[in-house]
Amino acid sequence: IKAESIDFIITDVPYWIMDQLKKTRSAAASRESKLSKFNAKDLQTKEEWLSEMKEIFENSKHTLKNKGYMAVFIGDMYRGKEFHFLSAELSRVISEIKNFTLKSDIIWHDDSKMLHIYGYPFAYIPSMIHQHILIFRKEI
Repeated sequence: IKAESIDFIITDVPYWIMDQLKKTRSAAASRESKLSKFNAKDLQTKEEWLSEMKEIFENSKHTLKNKGYMAVFIGDMYRGKEFHFLSAELSRVISEIKNFTLKSDIIWHDDSKMLHIYGYPFAYIPSMIHQHILIFRKEI
């Protein structure tokens, strides 16, 4: 792709280890990703995932025009009794790339998902029915 030839990048990134973990709900939720690179047998650490995402966005930066925008879809996740604020962590990593400025975090409420009560009465486990759309601008 020619340098500075793209006005707008939109992407839905792979969610760290989400496609590699056993799902706990429906059979439809347990489908495997078609992205073989992200179905490796060895689970990637969150730090390795963030580093890989940073490298991918660093490599894509040269194709985006100055003052061009990038929208990144990302959801947060709850695994291993811990909430993982992937949207915040990914936005921090992308913001570290020279010339990328975070402009907005748009919350997309997914009407196709239903609220569930998980863990009650023993623990609080969030029911996530939204994604973040992180908006960046390339500013030289």
